[in-house]
Amino acid sequence: AAASFIIILNGNTIYDVSFLLSFVSTLGIILLNPAINGLFAYVKKPKKNKALRILHTVCKYFYGIFTMTLAASFFTLPITAFTFGEISLIGILSNFIFIPLATALLISCIFFVPLSFIPYLSSAASFVCGTLAKLIITLAHSVSDIRGIVLSLKYPFSAWLFAILAVFLFLCVFVKKLSLVKFASLFAAFAIAFSVCFAVYSNMTENEIRIRVESDNSREFIAVDTSEENYVIDVSTGGYSFMYDAVMSVKELSCTEVDNLVLTHYHIYHPGAINRLSDVIKIRNVLLPIPETEAETEIFTETAAALMRLGIPYGLYRRGEAYTGENASINFAPAVKISRSVKPIVIFSIICGDSKFSYIESAAFESDFDLSPYISADTVFIGGHGPSRKKVTPYSALEKAESIIFAEEAFEYFDVPYDDGRYTVTSDSGINITLEYVKTE
Repeated sequence: AAASFIIILNGNTIYDVSFLLSFVSTLGIILLNPAINGLFAYVKKPKKNKALRILHTVCKYFYGIFTMTLAASFFTLPITAFTFGEISLIGILSNFIFIPLATALLISCIFFVPLSFIPYLSSAASFVCGTLAKLIITLAHSVSDIRGIVLSLKYPFSAWLFAILAVFLFLCVFVKKLSLVKFASLFAAFAIAFSVCFAVYSNMTENEIRIRVESDNSREFIAVDTSEENYVIDVSTGGYSFMYDAVMSVKELSCTEVDNLVLTHYHIYHPGAINRLSDVIKIRNVLLPIPETEAETEIFTETAAALMRLGIPYGLYRRGEAYTGENASINFAPAVKISRSVKPIVIFSIICGDSKFSYIESAAFESDFDLSPYISADTVFIGGHGPSRKKVTPYSALEKAESIIFAEEAFEYFDVPYDDGRYTVTSDSGINITLEYVKTE
């Protein structure tokens, strides 16, 4: 009735994920929770021993939290998978903490209303409500900060498994009466199938570096996922919409958070963009170039202040030096400049084992800087960011690269045929570089 009434008032609500999650989780609790909860009826409540009676009541309360969470989570799993591309592995356990605290806060708020008119008691009630609210928020931040608690579902096999799950769930609920045995069997089959597929996929891709480059001609970002950590390298003007696509692109690489957000140069939009990005995805670390001009110093100060407020650690790197991570290093070229641009030309290489990927702005070929160390790579991406070109570069300048991909804006300045798509290059170390180039409008 509530769903029908809401849709009548606003038909577009049917596309709202919060509407779908709310009613689908409620449906799961109504259909599944009684069957699972009924198991606790076999545990009889002691009649004489008071301590055991209290223990029985406490266990029944927490068992109810477990079954309710399980029912809601299982029914919303397909929606969560296709909408967010990830699920929390600690959600069921964390509800053992947050539901009792939220219940206590709700009761405290109810008592706060009448007590707010009574001197002294109003202060005490306000303190209790405020303390509980702060405790819940603090614990929520601590739990969400645990590395590895979110599992990505952006794997090639996920869509098929969830489609099969949705079909069987529909048959269990609407064709035959849902029972605990059917649910347990369905859940176990899905868990086993997902674990087997994940193990096979991980084994097949253990020696693979996955790279995603997205470009809109004048801006690019590069998302790199190695076996240990990922990097999102921003080569843009710092606008929020493009940086949002940049950090969220790691989900297309089956990652759930950004280990390292790397800024190649400064723009006035960076502090505000990072502040908003921290609300949509976990950013573990930010790498900033050491400012070399007064304008860069001003923006760096604002960016560093924003990161400190957000509690995001940041590190500094010097152009012309290398930053070494857990299993990869980024070699940044010195600040190369040409007369038509006040911003430095972006040039860097990412090295993992014996594999090497390079990014070079098209305008770099007009400078006198020696690009040969960056061109000598398994894969080279020639970007369109930076000032417009004034001349065509001969193919001979790129002969040392094993595989070359051009941003569409950059292609017209080279006398080579243009192609795009997915490229895989195998290095001598046996590590694969899989690069996907996405052209955006």
